[in-house]
Amino acid sequence: MNPFELVHDFVENLVRNVVIVGLIVAAIVGAYLHLTRAPGGAEQMQKANPGWTVTAMDGAPVIADDASGRGEVMLHPDDLGPHRIERVDCAEVRAAFPKWFMLPDAPAGNCLRLHDATPPTLVLNVRSPMRITQLWDRQYAPLLDRLKLVYGGGRSGRFASPEETDGPAGKDLAPESGVLSYSIDPAAGSGERIVSLAAWGRAGTTRLVFTFRQAPRT
Repeated sequence: MNPFELVHDFVENLVRNVVIVGLIVAAIVGAYLHLTRAPGGAEQMQKANPGWTVTAMDGAPVIADDASGRGEVMLHPDDLGPHRIERVDCAEVRAAFPKWFMLPDAPAGNCLRLHDATPPTLVLNVRSPMRITQLWDRQYAPLLDRLKLVYGGGRSGRFASPEETDGPAGKDLAPESGVLSYSIDPAAGSGERIVSLAAWGRAGTTRLVFTFRQAPRT
């Protein structure tokens, strides 16, 4: 056989074997990383709450349900972790409202304690037909600006513009679909809780999660 052909065949076989070995090594490394990876926040919360089912999806609130028949509870994705969750009467959460805070004109849903700190974080769920822009742009943002409270956050998705919402009465607006999340600091020296407001709008329903967290001591 031509020496050049021998060299060509040798190199070809060598490359093929290197590729095969590389694929095997990559598969082994991938399996090892999968088995030894740190559990995600949803897995950690699931493990900390036997009997509960915790579901986390991008662009949606975290859903937790204990199959008690009392309905699912919603949490902000930022609060995922190895924290115990506990259903509570909403009166306990209402007692922690800052003086400025008001609920939208919609019935409150389930409430819970999130044992992530001392004292625990409190969470209240609301479902409303009100649009996200109506809730934030018309109810909360003007109030916070008037009270000069510090807040930060943003929104992502398809929302009505001011020109649309300020149009003639009875005008049909395009559906909103998106996510909004803001954190509002308490007034200096008030000792009140930080409020996190998260909203997910889709198909004419807005799902709201209000989180009341103890402000750090300064």
